Amino acid sequence: GLSGLGALLGDAHPLVSLLVFLAGLLLFSLIEYCFHRWLFHGAEHAMQRGHMQHHLDPNGIGTLPFFLPPLFLAVLVALFSKAFGIDHALLACGGIACGYFIYGQCHAWIHRTRFRHPLARRWAASHHVHHHHPGHNFGVTSPLWDMVLGTRYK
Repeated sequence: GLSGLGALLGDAHPLVSLLVFLAGLLLFSLIEYCFHRWLFHGAEHAMQRGHMQHHLDPNGIGTLPFFLPPLFLAVLVALFSKAFGIDHALLACGGIACGYFIYGQCHAWIHRTRFRHPLARRWAASHHVHHHHPGHNFGVTSPLWDMVLGTRYK
C-alpha cells in the first residue's frame, strides 16, 4: 500500500527504494522497543494498564486501540515528507507498517505455538522470559535494541 504508492510517486532507483523501505522496518523495531519499554511498562496510564492485562492473560485480546497505528503512521508520513519528500516518506512508513504487521503476527505465534526448530524456540523463549522478568527483553520481533540498550536478559 504505502510503499507501492511511494514507489509510484518517486523516481528513485529501485535499490534506493528498497533501502528506504528496509530503513522503515528497522525504525519500526526501535518504535516497538520504545513503546514496549516506556509506554507499556512506564508510568501508570491506560496503555500501561492494558499491557499489564496482557501479562496476566497473554492470549487475551490486544489492548492497543485500533485507530492509533494508522493515526501514528499518518503523522509520520506528514513529518517524514517534510524532510525526505512524499515518495520516501511513504516508502519508509510502508516499512513501518509492514513491521507492525510482522510484530502482530509474531507476537500471536509466540503465545500460541510450540516451536520445534531451536532458533524459533530461542526467539519465542526471549519473549516468554519478558513475562517473568518485565524489565528485560522488550523487543518481540528482534533482540537488537535490547542488546544495544542493555536490557537483554542474561
